[in-house]
Amino acid sequence: MCSVACGCYTSVDALAGFIVYKLQLEFNPVTNQVAVDALTYALCVLLYVNYKISCTQPTHNVLEFESSKDCVFAQLALADDSRYTIKRL
Repeated sequence: MCSVACGCYTSVDALAGFIVYKLQLEFNPVTNQVAVDALTYALCVLLYVNYKISCTQPTHNVLEFESSKDCVFAQLALADDSRYTIKRL
């Protein structure tokens, strides 16, 4: 996906022209991208099943949301796990 930085919390998709909100997950000490991809996907499914928050996964460690509300709620919902750290992009 082609994105450019737009402020400190959002990105604009250059192809579609809409704003997306992103969370980056850092799994330490896991460095294998395939493993991180699977763990990130599992969190995406967890967010949908538990909270009805839809998101997409453009890269192995990033989740994208259509609204700021969903992004903030997801950040709060995922914040209590010590297996990873979360950073808003």
